Amino acid sequence: MFAVSRTGPIDPWIPLMMFTITFGLSMDYEVFLLSRIQEGFGLAVAILVDATLVRLVLVPSVMQLLGRANWWFPTRSYGQPRGSAAPPARPRRPAGTGSHGFSRW
Repeated sequence: MFAVSRTGPIDPWIPLMMFTITFGLSMDYEVFLLSRIQEGFGLAVAILVDATLVRLVLVPSVMQLLGRANWWFPTRSYGQPRGSAAPPARPRRPAGTGSHGFSRW
């Protein structure tokens, strides 16, 4: 395949260099894998903290403390001046018009 016809002993530095390069590449790959495992572990801890502390402890306790104020929702003013109780009147569309005011065919 390589057309090497020379036979004889292998130079002593070739196995050493092959081992060094192979070891270096495998360690680089191991570091890459371990860094990904740390990211996956960090994400798992973040999800666990969110699910237990925030959603099961903090939110219900704050809702209990707020009581009825927890469900307060402001009324819509639709551009009314303050103190006006009635909503603004909508202009009526002529019969037979669509949602954009264009007549149907």
